[in-house]
This record gives sequence, structure tokens and C-alpha cells, in this order.
Amino acid sequence: CEALDGAGYNVGEDVRVNVTLDESGAIATLDIDVSDQVPPACDLVLAEEFVNQFIGKKGPFVKGENIDGVTGATFTSDGVIAALNKLFPAE
Repeated sequence: CEALDGAGYNVGEDVRVNVTLDESGAIATLDIDVSDQVPPACDLVLAEEFVNQFIGKKGPFVKGENIDGVTGATFTSDGVIAALNKLFPAE
């Protein structure tokens, strides 16, 4: 397994992600660092419902197609998706 991280943009602050990949290259674990974010956005993107939709998948991720964003945390959830897409660039 490999641990990677990337950064996405959220109102001037970074959203950092740390992933562990399984043998197939899909996300096995996802940790989101929202220490620079403000509530409620930081709490909303840490919710299991948001995080679990990435587990077992490979990017790239597209909000509204293969990933749902988070109402009330639009910029932060967009930042998570952007960070992950830096790790899974389109082929």
C-alpha cells in the first residue's frame, strides 16, 4: 500500500488528504485534514457518508457523476475532490 497526499483549494486554505491504496490502486483509507477549515464545513466532510463514497474507488472523481458533494460545505468538499484528483489524474 502507498500513502499519498495532495491539496485542494478552499477559500484560500488548503484541504489536505492522506490516502492508503489497496493492491488494485483503489482508496483503502482516506484521512481528510480540515484543520484550516471552519465549522460546519470541516465536520460535514469528515462524516462517514462523505468519506465512505471514496473507499474502494479510483479517481478521477467528478462531483455529481461518481461523487456527491456536501451541501453546506461546497468549497471544502470541492477541495477534497480536487486534492484526490491530484493523486488520480485523468488518463
